[in-house]
Amino acid sequence: MKRILFPAVLILQIVILGILGLQYNLIDSYGQSFQVLTVHHQDYHPRGDNQAYQNYDINYIPSSKWDGSGDLSYRTPIYVLLEPGEDGVYQVVAASEEKMKVNKQQVLLRGNYSHYSKEKKEHTVYYGFEYIDNPKQYHIEHMNSKWKVSIQLAPWGQHKIIAIESVK
Repeated sequence: MKRILFPAVLILQIVILGILGLQYNLIDSYGQSFQVLTVHHQDYHPRGDNQAYQNYDINYIPSSKWDGSGDLSYRTPIYVLLEPGEDGVYQVVAASEEKMKVNKQQVLLRGNYSHYSKEKKEHTVYYGFEYIDNPKQYHIEHMNSKWKVSIQLAPWGQHKIIAIESVK
């Protein structure tokens, strides 16, 4: 029995690791691409050579577009509906704790609630793509403007940054 169990478990682990690796590459085939803008470059935080942190316009959701309750705790799952503007950059349409129906042009992101700013009257939500791995590959370490970030979102919720360009 032990002679069969060990190789079976080993093969199962190899198959699972292969699926996880393949899943990341399948984002390009099955994912939906959208573009968002970062906030001003002063919020660019380099974290060594391998990672940078950047907030996006969609991190800050005005109260007028908030459909959820006002009393949420930190890291509560939030769904944010995005729609392309005239320039092709996606903007927040609505946000709620409940999933919303999405049409062909819209994107539904799942994020985590952070806090509400009474002064600015906006909610802050984080999505997980604020950390930019290997920023030097995008040549962004010396940019002094907003950035347009292209993100590919897979149907299963996984995402990856595919391009970053300066916006003047």
